[in-house]
Order: sequence, then structure tokens, then C-alpha cells
Amino acid sequence: MQTRVETGFTIIETMLVLAITGLLVAGLFVGVGTSLSIQRYRDSAESFKALLQSQYGELANIRNDRPDTWQCNPAGQSNSGSPEVRGQSDCIMVGRMVDIVGANVKLYTIVGIEINNPTPGNDIHVLRNNYTLRVSNVEIEQDSLDWGSEIGWPVSGTGSGGSTPRRLSILIVRSPESGQVYTFTSNNVYNNPSQAHIRNLIVANTGQGERLVCIRPADNAIVGERQGVLLTSYASSASAVEMVSNSFLQTSGRSSRC
Repeated sequence: MQTRVETGFTIIETMLVLAITGLLVAGLFVGVGTSLSIQRYRDSAESFKALLQSQYGELANIRNDRPDTWQCNPAGQSNSGSPEVRGQSDCIMVGRMVDIVGANVKLYTIVGIEINNPTPGNDIHVLRNNYTLRVSNVEIEQDSLDWGSEIGWPVSGTGSGGSTPRRLSILIVRSPESGQVYTFTSNNVYNNPSQAHIRNLIVANTGQGERLVCIRPADNAIVGERQGVLLTSYASSASAVEMVSNSFLQTSGRSSRC
């Protein structure tokens, strides 16, 4: 009598194969999720850097979003009255202002009108004393950081600590006299800044030092090395806005870290 041997997998072997496969799939999902979080975090930091850089471009390539009914008045601006031909208004674009609170960004155009009997002086004096400076009420924009990220303070070194969420104002102005661009920063943020707020920011050698803006990921997601945006001292162009990592901060000898 011939004995027939049947081959196959036992239940235990099948369960082991399924368990190992499940672990591999779970590990794959975790890896993909982590990679996605890292990429989104870096994208949010890059987008924020690009947003700041674009403000310098706004000063170099002026666009006019004012309606045809816009009129420049002695106070600096108005959105009513007889129409004024584009390019022939007494109100000139002198700057851009960026206010950031956590993840929320507000963008303003700063216009100025020269006062009567201006006094001579350097660029800072002229901007502070010879122009009425106002926020254009027809060129206010709102934005936000991507993927739930927000700005934060360095965790060590210069500028560490501070309130949460972090607040930051960045004022970029161009001198009507020389065309030179100046950047001023402050930890104070104002809703629709007034003439006094703008004027108080324009102070020589004040708020013009290096500024590190750390990017905090959403809900402390795993994002690998932390990133930040560095605004170099006396910034005057888009090239002064740099994307930096903790490795760069360390190798460059800076004490601050994100």
C-alpha cells in the first residue's frame, strides 16, 4: 500500500507569516508618515522664507491695487473722492510691513506723503520727520504658515524664551531720497499700525540686528532637524533672508538654536 504525503502550511506557520507581514506594513506606514511630516515641515519653513523675501520684491516692483475712486489726502490716504491717475498721486509706496502672531500673518503696504517744509537729513531722518506714513487701507492681505506650523522663539542663546505664541513685526522701507532699503523688526505687533507705530519702528541701529525666527511644527510632529529663518543684520534685499538649520547655527558659531 502506497502512503501519500501532503505538503502545506500549518495554521501556526500561516499566522506567523501574517504577523510578520503586518509588522512590515505597519513599519512602512510609520516610515511614510514620518517622511511626509518632515517634508511638510520643511515646505512650511521654505514658504515662510519665500513670503518674507517677496516683500523686498514688492518694493522693487511696485504694483498698484488701488481702485479708481482712490484719492490721496493730506492725512496720507483716502478711499473716496475724485479719482487720481495712477502714478500721479502724492501718496507714494514707501514700505511693506509683516505682522506675525503664531501661524497668522498680516501684510500691509505703507504709503507716505511729504509734509510741508521738510528738513534735511539722512534717510532715517527723512522717513521719520518729512513724511506722513500710513497703512494703505486698500492693500491689506492675510496669510498663514502652512501645515499647522507657527513661528517660535529660539530654545537657547540670544533671543530665547518669550511669550507664546511668538509675535513679530517686520517693517521694510525704501528711502524716497536715496532708494536705499532698510529693515526694522520688533516684538510688538499692532492691528492696523498707526503713524506713531510705524515712526517708532524707524530708528537707526534699533531693531536692525540679526533676527532668528524658528519654525515650530504642528503638534510637535516628528520632523527631524528643526529649521528657522534668519534675517541678517541691516537687511536690505531678499538675499538677507536665509533658511537655516540647527546644524548650520552650530557650525557658524551662533549660540541660538531652534
